[in-house]
Parts: sequence; C-alpha cells; structure tokens
Amino acid sequence: MWRVEVTRPAALAQKAVLFEGPKVTIGRSDDNDIVLPESHVSRQHARLVEENDASVVEDFGSANGTYVRKGDYFRRVQARSVLPPHATLRIGTDVTVEIDTFRTPGTTVIGPAGGLSAAESSVRNIRQFAKEQAILVLDLCESSRMASRNEMMAFHLKTRLQMITDAVLAGLAVDFYKSTGDGFLATFGNIGEALEAAKEIRARIRKRNSISRNPPINIRMALHVGKTYVVNESTGDIHGSDVNMAFRLESVQSDAFLAKPQQLPKKDRILCSRAFVERLAPTPAADDFVACGQACLKGFRQPVEVFRLKSD
Repeated sequence: MWRVEVTRPAALAQKAVLFEGPKVTIGRSDDNDIVLPESHVSRQHARLVEENDASVVEDFGSANGTYVRKGDYFRRVQARSVLPPHATLRIGTDVTVEIDTFRTPGTTVIGPAGGLSAAESSVRNIRQFAKEQAILVLDLCESSRMASRNEMMAFHLKTRLQMITDAVLAGLAVDFYKSTGDGFLATFGNIGEALEAAKEIRARIRKRNSISRNPPINIRMALHVGKTYVVNESTGDIHGSDVNMAFRLESVQSDAFLAKPQQLPKKDRILCSRAFVERLAPTPAADDFVACGQACLKGFRQPVEVFRLKSD
C-alpha cells in the first residue's frame, strides 16, 4: 500500500491519496495514477514499484529528472533507486512527493477513480486508519551553539534533560515516544495527560535551573491535538499533518505572526493550538492559556491561532 502526498507550489495545492497495488505511475499524461500538469513534468515521468519486499522508484528518462532526498540534499535517480519506508521525492523542478509504504489490514478502495488528478484537493480515506491523539513536542534551545563552545557541557545538558523528561513520562500513559536528538515527540490518548506532562517537565527544569551551577536548560514545547497514523508497523513511527503542525508550533517566532504577539519569549515557553485549547474547554485548565495571535506556519496555507501557557 502506498500513501502519496503531493505538494505543487505553482498551484498552491497539497493532496494525499492511498493506492493499493504494486505500481503507481507519475506523469503529465492523464493515464497516470498521479497526474501532474506542470510543463517541467514529462508525460510518463516516473513509477513507484513494490519489488521483493522493497519500494523502488524508477525514472523513465524524464527531461527534468526524479530526485530522492538524502539528508539535506536531493540526489537525482539514475534509472532506479530503492526507497526507505518514508521517502521524499522531487519530480522535475519543484513538485514534492512524500511517499509512505505500509500495510493496513482490512483497508479497501484506496485511490479515487482515475487516480490523483490536478483537480483533487482533499485527503481520501485517512480516517479509516487515523487515530486522534494529543501531541507533545519538546526541543532543547541553542544546543548547537552550546556544542560548538563546550561539547561536554552540551552533552551534560542533553543527558540531564533526558533524565527529567523520562521520569515525567514514565508515570503517564504515553501512546508513542520518539527521541529527536535534542528533544522528543510524544503522543497521548488523554489530552489532560499531555498538558500534565508539559507542566511537570517545565516545573522540574525550573527547579533544576534554580539549584544548578551549570548553564540553564532552556526548552520550547508545543501541544496540539489531531490525527496521526502509523507509517511503519515495525517501528510504530507516526506521521501526519497534525504532527507537522506540532513541530511548527514549537519553533514559531514573532516574525511569523500577522500582528506582533505580546509576551512571546523565544525560549522557556509552552505553546499550543486553538484545537488543543478547545478540547480542554470547559475545564479550568483552558483558562491557563492566553492568545498570542495568528501565525503563518511553514507548510500550512491558513494562519494558525497560537496560545501560550501562562507562567506560574
């Protein structure tokens, strides 16, 4: 099974479709499974193939190439290339294709009739296997700068942060956890536990900073609630636009807001989406948040209303 998400900058469009079967064709011609009308895309441009338990992309000798992301760079496919479970392709000059391969038992009818056309604009059948969860993202601020000045101290701060967060999360019902190197991504079935985790981590870090002679641990956290789904059954790794939103919220700064927000610190903060606050209401916990305004988050067409958890 393939989940293919296409981003077309020229049309300001993004769409995703599931396909069932061993092959998915991409090109400008209408007989492709994924139709891309851009002039820099060849009529028969590329094909995704399941082959001996591996996923492969084949380029049909296209004029402007098919590229696979390798780290921070895109490398051109020379005839064919084996793909990881989650891969990012560039078709031609600017069309981005996110590809996930996985199996979901019992799922039927995957793609729309005629495949993914230029007119499609909605996500199809995602609710069949998506799971609504509270999402918590944490990141250690300025870790690269610290590492360049004092690598041993940077390692100490990361280790201490890990000890604090592990102790907090161990006492809660965490559905999914993944280290991001300088922080983590975690999801919860209970929105209250996600908020409790963020508050307790903040409290413990503040206590540590108040008594330690070492540099302070400065973090940013973000809370969101939305749909996630597993892209790799062997690892349980999750994916989804709501996961992306949580990461964008964590890193957002003042210049992304339509109007300059009041009291938005660059670090030592907990931000959340309107969706998260609305799910908390009408509990008293919802009153702990103050509105920061609407921000334009990378990868999202519409501005997102951002809230900040008040400091104690």
